[in-house]
Amino acid sequence: EVEVWFDEGGLEGGDAWDQKIRRQIKECSLFIPIISAQTQARREAYFRLEWKLAEERTHLMAEGTAFLLPIAIDDTREAGALVPESFRRIQWTRLPGGVPSTLFVDRVRALLELQRSHPAPAVPLVGTLLVRPRRPWPLVAAGLALAVGASLPFWARRNPPPPAPVTNAAPAGEKSIAVLPFTNMSDDKANAYFADGVHEDVLTNLANISALKVISRTSVMQYRDTKKTLRQIGTELGVAYILEGSVRHSGNRIRVTGQLVNARTDEHVWAKAYDRELTDVFAVQEELSREITTVLQTVLSPQDNARLEHRPTQNVAAYALYQRALALIYRGVAQASVDQALPLLEQAVALDPNYAKAWAGISAVEGLAYGLEDKSASRLSKMREAQAQAEKSDPDDYDVLTTGANLASMVGDRALADRYHQRIIELFPNRVEAFLTLALMAARELRWAEALAAFAQGRVRDPFNVDLLATYESVLLSLRHFAEAEEIERILIRLNPDDSDAVLRLATTAFFRSGSTQELKGLLARLPPEDRDKQDPFVRYTRFEVMVMLGDADGLIRVWRQSEGDFRFRDYSEREGRMLVAAAYLAKKDPASARPLLEKNRDSAQAALLANPADPTLLNDLGVALGMLGEPEAGRAKLAQARAILNSLPANKKLAARFYSAVDRAWVGEKAETVAALADMLRSTTMAGLQMNVYEIRTSLLMVPLRGDPAFEAMLKDPANNAPLF
Repeated sequence: EVEVWFDEGGLEGGDAWDQKIRRQIKECSLFIPIISAQTQARREAYFRLEWKLAEERTHLMAEGTAFLLPIAIDDTREAGALVPESFRRIQWTRLPGGVPSTLFVDRVRALLELQRSHPAPAVPLVGTLLVRPRRPWPLVAAGLALAVGASLPFWARRNPPPPAPVTNAAPAGEKSIAVLPFTNMSDDKANAYFADGVHEDVLTNLANISALKVISRTSVMQYRDTKKTLRQIGTELGVAYILEGSVRHSGNRIRVTGQLVNARTDEHVWAKAYDRELTDVFAVQEELSREITTVLQTVLSPQDNARLEHRPTQNVAAYALYQRALALIYRGVAQASVDQALPLLEQAVALDPNYAKAWAGISAVEGLAYGLEDKSASRLSKMREAQAQAEKSDPDDYDVLTTGANLASMVGDRALADRYHQRIIELFPNRVEAFLTLALMAARELRWAEALAAFAQGRVRDPFNVDLLATYESVLLSLRHFAEAEEIERILIRLNPDDSDAVLRLATTAFFRSGSTQELKGLLARLPPEDRDKQDPFVRYTRFEVMVMLGDADGLIRVWRQSEGDFRFRDYSEREGRMLVAAAYLAKKDPASARPLLEKNRDSAQAALLANPADPTLLNDLGVALGMLGEPEAGRAKLAQARAILNSLPANKKLAARFYSAVDRAWVGEKAETVAALADMLRSTTMAGLQMNVYEIRTSLLMVPLRGDPAFEAMLKDPANNAPLF
């Protein structure tokens, strides 16, 4: 039960009423300003005082605390809206006609529950509604507590123990369903990709129906060939029904079977087989999906019907190529995606130039190559071209919107990324991806309470969604919730023992929590020989990350030489890579080897500043290069310029530049200032996204000038500097 104070009967006059309103605003957990053409038209009204009082209350709240979340009930836009400035700094929720969506109600529920479990000011939500929780919401996040042996394909493998039972699964709703992987019944076992493709399309058809709760692919794939009963699976996933199926593909014929089981009673409630021509594969998927909705007594909206009738392509050969490419991508090996999946996707769009999902796939793989290894203009251009073709064919396809958001984020266009994200939320509010999108947007804007609430709601709907779990883990690590982060890392490894990133994160979290290097060193020892790094970018990346955290100067210099002076695989700029290796040389008392790298950085930064004289990152790069070259006075001047520019920006802008601006001061002799700045950053929720950690700071080669400094050592030993940030 929630107490909501919302005056619908008209305003009363007098001081008593005014004091009541002020008291409600002062005590409420959420303040929800409702914005519309009517509020725009009223230049003077009492609600404007209410808005002002709510904004003033935020000035008393800790940094990063969420309290406001404006709602627009029509097409009133943020730009030019007659609202307090603080309202514009928050992503607006849009509820056309003032009708609350299921997603919105769930967000309120999760946010109030989060306040109960984390006694802090509430999270931002909507309109002039004042909300105070009275009794706890019955909200629990589904998950597993696992102890799993981490492994990569090239390491000594251990068999993980069986998963522990889910004790906190959400209650199964009557319209909740999991679609288990379809069995490939084809004589040619190489056609398994086709059965997986039909399975995913049926699952997506059902997930796009607003009245259904459907568990995502990443959560159900672990049950392929499982020995568990359907009742066990239903309990673990928190669903009432389970759909099983099979696909036989032979020549130009397909046979698709499906059976729906009540997971609570093991009762078979529906079964059917479809024997069709291969060209009818989409019609079969639509018919099967409609049968399920009929059995579950689900009313389809016009939008639901339109989605079921939509055909992504009319070319079955293109569809088969796309499914083969997806099968390769889902293996999670980046190089295979680039080398093998990309040509298949290119063949698919050659057969059907209007195949939006295939174009989106090309955009995604090109983006993967760009982010991992090849940050060339040509890669980015290919990604843009593929995205443009995808949007031309189907601008509202979920995959197209997702790759559009990724591209916008990659090039730094946050406003455009937000538009893509908002469209995902509007069109697909029932999918777990909508909650992930909400969480990502909130985390990026440092609204940690709202981010955690969205993650929690996503896990209730889809407890084993790998994308959601991996992102949730990163946010937990940023906030120093180490135990919760480790729990999720173990779940990720259990779901995919080949997940090298989860293995690295698990070792990293142990290091961040206590300073233990045992896990990192063990990980490094299990990697294959360094001369094989170029064959596997993930191995290369893992080795590099471990060496950075351990402050291994010899190892970094060796990797630098083997990579021929290229650290792009770690998303470093060329100047950042040279600076790190120069610091390694200086740590080894070898300034002669560091000098050429630093001189190159100095000259490169000076040249770039001619075109961008007010770029704080360039000024930082130049300042630290001068300091490391033994020119502290000149370095101080450049770093002071950078700080002046950064101080004029909002606190959550250019976080990395703020960090480097502080660290670089140590190299020009400003040790006390560096220590003070680091201490502030370690306790700032604004800087949480950088995942700063006292143990990594202690070993970092960038901190060489501070080693042995009493104030620096005292700061690192202060328990408050490694305590949870939220």
